Amino acid sequence: MAFSPDGRTLATGSQDRTVRLWETSSQTRVILTKPPGMVFSVAFSPDGRTMATATSGVDLWDTTNNHIRHRISERPGDVFSVEFGPDGRTLTTLSSERGVELWDADTGRPDKGLSGNTSDVISAEFSPDGRTIATRGVERGVELWNADTGRVRRKLPEPSDGIGSLAFSPSGHVLATGGPDHTVRLWDTDTGRLRKRLPGHTGLVFSVAFSPDGRTLATASVDGTVRLWDTVTGRLHKSLPGPTSPVFSVAFSPDGRTLATAGNDDRSVRLWDTDNGIILATLSGHTGVVLSAAFTPDGRTLATGSEDQTVRLWSVALPAPTTAISKICRAVGRELTAQERSVYLPDQPPRPICRSLR
Repeated sequence: MAFSPDGRTLATGSQDRTVRLWETSSQTRVILTKPPGMVFSVAFSPDGRTMATATSGVDLWDTTNNHIRHRISERPGDVFSVEFGPDGRTLTTLSSERGVELWDADTGRPDKGLSGNTSDVISAEFSPDGRTIATRGVERGVELWNADTGRVRRKLPEPSDGIGSLAFSPSGHVLATGGPDHTVRLWDTDTGRLRKRLPGHTGLVFSVAFSPDGRTLATASVDGTVRLWDTVTGRLHKSLPGPTSPVFSVAFSPDGRTLATAGNDDRSVRLWDTDNGIILATLSGHTGVVLSAAFTPDGRTLATGSEDQTVRLWSVALPAPTTAISKICRAVGRELTAQERSVYLPDQPPRPICRSLR
């Protein structure tokens, strides 16, 4: 699933061979039924005027009229991922047979390829400036490619098991990798040198994500924990406990103050305060494991996708402190206990508050 850059539209792909476009304000939808197979991935161009969908081929849609602008011919093997470069002119595709390919997003024609056999690559990501592509392969390990020439610029000495995660920092100077050895690493993308090694997880690291300011890294693991790291010092800032079931996805709100975590066996999504590590809310309702979560650009809505074949939109805008206090007091109908105050109102002075609202 993917939000349009303005946050007004959510695109979802499904096993039923449809793409659905949802208006987030009214939750009305448009169903696009042209894809020839299961839809594995959707992505919007930076200007929001083009949407790419991945099946056994790739379709480029004009979002102003919901018509297919270009159809990239079906390829051997399924296309699992599509991503636009930051300038919107280049599209990367990742398929099970042909690996990573680059396309001209305006014409739908092949642009350039990455040198060598990339068929074992399982993840690829553009740097924020679009000049570098990071890939992770089963045999090739983690590599940094020059997006203009298609040649390998750096090969990082990361365990080459293939399974793991990648994320560029907002500046593009740091790449975070989470691997099968339960360790997170921070790499200097200019030199290829290891900056920091972040041990602590006891299982495979599924997801890594930088905060918008790049100072914090969130990591999620099959060990059931989420960790927040200081990217400058490499020190653990917070460990967010949860069920012992795997956590598949982490996502920062645009202001970096809230972290959404998804993937617990209890089928919930948790919202955490990134400063103090407390749970702000638990979102329940899915009947299957939640696999992904994404905030709208304004941070007021969270979309979650689940194995139950539904997508849910949650209003996660936090009320003003006085409004929040009023709602809490009305809900409990009494003064808060010391423990409740420490959880729900940790920043408020230690004085009776519900009494003053009667």
